[in-house]
Amino acid sequence: MKPYQFKAGSPQSGNAWKNIASDLCEVKEITFSVNQKSVRDRYRLLSEKHKKKMRTQEGSSGSNTDETELDQLLQNIVEESHEASENYEKDTKDKHEKGLKDRKDAEEVRQKALESLSQTKKRHTEEEEQSQSSNSRKRPKKNGSETMLYLQSKAEKEFDLRKEELKMKKEEMELQKELQLEAAQKQASATENMVKMLEHFQTQQVNVQQQMLQQQQQYQMMMQQQSQHFLCIIEKLSKN
Repeated sequence: MKPYQFKAGSPQSGNAWKNIASDLCEVKEITFSVNQKSVRDRYRLLSEKHKKKMRTQEGSSGSNTDETELDQLLQNIVEESHEASENYEKDTKDKHEKGLKDRKDAEEVRQKALESLSQTKKRHTEEEEQSQSSNSRKRPKKNGSETMLYLQSKAEKEFDLRKEELKMKKEEMELQKELQLEAAQKQASATENMVKMLEHFQTQQVNVQQQMLQQQQQYQMMMQQQSQHFLCIIEKLSKN
């Protein structure tokens, strides 16, 4: 399956680990109950133990006399995983550099296009200026009627512009008026609600006071009755 040939955490890597777990669960000779995560965690644990064992052996004698078949299999997988990681990093770096180069090329093409467009505009502007200069030399001098028509047209345009400005200001004032009216209505509504709350609170206070007064009166009457009853008992006892 070689799940390490894919980017870690990618759907392809997850599917590979899932297929490994599925194959293990189908084994008949030994019963496995594993899933994608447990298989991946188990491999990670075996890999870390193998790497630690290799470092210990290299640090002590440098020999691998007690290497088992599992150690050799894990070593092969570790090497392939390292190679796949290097290839992935190299591909990623190449794609990044290619992307930078493509953006640089596109920017150069865009810059050249802008320069060409700027030159074309400049040439058209120069041609228009030359054409206007030539026409102005050939244009006859305006008479009084043409001047009056020109001034009249200018005045009409200024009048229309002023009229549009006044219309916009009027609409703005109406909008502000509506907003102020809405704010005043909200304030009035809030004040009315506050007054209602105060009136309700005062009514509740009056009711509570009346209840307390009634309870006090009842208590006083009860005490008077008890006093009278007590006096009657004393009188009877005194007569006896």
